[in-house]
Amino acid sequence: MELQHFPIKLSVNRERGVTQICQLKPDGTTSQIYIHKDQAIQIADFLIKEFSRRGKGVPEGADASFEKFWSAYPVKTAKQGALTAWKKSHADKHIDRILKHIESMKQSDQWKKGFIPHPSTYLNQRRYEDQIRPQENPWDNAV
Repeated sequence: MELQHFPIKLSVNRERGVTQICQLKPDGTTSQIYIHKDQAIQIADFLIKEFSRRGKGVPEGADASFEKFWSAYPVKTAKQGALTAWKKSHADKHIDRILKHIESMKQSDQWKKGFIPHPSTYLNQRRYEDQIRPQENPWDNAV
């Protein structure tokens, strides 16, 4: 049995009455443990309840950090799409960086002129990693 959207995979070897639990790591490797099938049933029930409660394996606190992002972001368009992008990109790990970037970009000429990407675009394209351009001073070009 494989639980989709979860960072684990359960495999049952019925001949030996043993269950193999694999944790899929971000780098593509796995760690494995073997337990008796009775224990596996209890663990599987717990994991299914826990991940269902959290919403498809999203770490606890991810929704709270998304709400911080949403309240700070100046364009309130397609919230559900932005939430999907947030979860997909694991942006909650970068919440401090994202909030600092948003505050800096609010002072940029680009955003002041209204050229602000949709929230999902900002997240999908990882715009919070963009370098912030210094503000243009109109007096710099004066003769």
